[in-house]
Amino acid sequence: MAKSPLSHHLRVLRAAGLTWTREEGTRCFVRLRRDDIDSRYPELLDAVLAAAGQEDIGGDVGLAVPAGSDSP
Repeated sequence: MAKSPLSHHLRVLRAAGLTWTREEGTRCFVRLRRDDIDSRYPELLDAVLAAAGQEDIGGDVGLAVPAGSDSP
């Protein structure tokens, strides 16, 4: 996704209270507020993630792993 629409979507999610954003230097880290999303929209994220898995979408997105950690 291009930067402009991505910035717009992230701004909308942040304004809706669905994400946390932390800036560190020139990087911006975004995290979903899973508990808030689940309380507002029960089962939504589970359904989206299940559908993404069936469609093989998002396989290139990984989890941040602390240096020296063996866990994914």
